[in-house]
Amino acid sequence: MFATMKTRLAAGAALVAAVGIAAGLTLAPDHHGEGKMTIGTYEPQQVFDNYHRTVEFFEYLEQIQAEAMEAQQTGDQDRLMELEMQFQQRQQELMERFEAAVERTMPTVASDQNVQLIALEIVYSSDEIDEKDLTTEILEKLNQNAGG
Repeated sequence: MFATMKTRLAAGAALVAAVGIAAGLTLAPDHHGEGKMTIGTYEPQQVFDNYHRTVEFFEYLEQIQAEAMEAQQTGDQDRLMELEMQFQQRQQELMERFEAAVERTMPTVASDQNVQLIALEIVYSSDEIDEKDLTTEILEKLNQNAGG
């Protein structure tokens, strides 16, 4: 029942990646040709795995798995179905909150770090481009904004 949790969360992180790219493209400060352009990158899976609400979710997952095991041992199929629905709802809520938090955080991180674009990966850049990993800064801002 819960065996595919990491797979589901990884798929969610891919969605977040798209949000991050969109936020970087549409909300980063304009660059007016002074000096080098700075592009930020980040690791969405690392941010997701260390986002305080994800940590809370994994604690919840341990609890619900214990309850599911107990229900399975007693043959309580209704309770198993109820737990599965609770799990799916909580998972969906986590992903929606995370995606919204990332989207809200990107403009501030871009401004604070003086980058004009935030992307997941840079395959090539010329010498006129500086690259900066913002994984730590994004995670810190996410957790700070969430009070975690």
